[in-house]
Amino acid sequence: KALFEVALFEKRKGNQEYMKHNYASAVDHYTRAISISSRNPSLLCVLFTNRAIAFLRLQEYQCAVEDSTASLSLEENVRAQIVLAFSNFFMQQYAAAFEAYEVASQLQPDNPQLQQA
Repeated sequence: KALFEVALFEKRKGNQEYMKHNYASAVDHYTRAISISSRNPSLLCVLFTNRAIAFLRLQEYQCAVEDSTASLSLEENVRAQIVLAFSNFFMQQYAAAFEAYEVASQLQPDNPQLQQA
């Protein structure tokens, strides 16, 4: 219970740092939260996705791919698929980017962001 509370605190701190555009600091907080959340797959899924988004902002695309993939191994989710698509696109892995985009589109066909892409 106490570790879960610490993980949530670190997640909140990571979110705050992200909102201030302090992406490297956000990654640090998400990493700390991940390190103590091994028994909560739903929280881990969110943490990996959040850290992947911060890595995307830092243009650390391979790290973003790895975290998106980790998140998706726990639970299918649109946010991780979108990060995976963008990360692969920026690494010029266009087939993988298209595949991730297609999966995201199937998960949320009415998402206006996906319809514009």
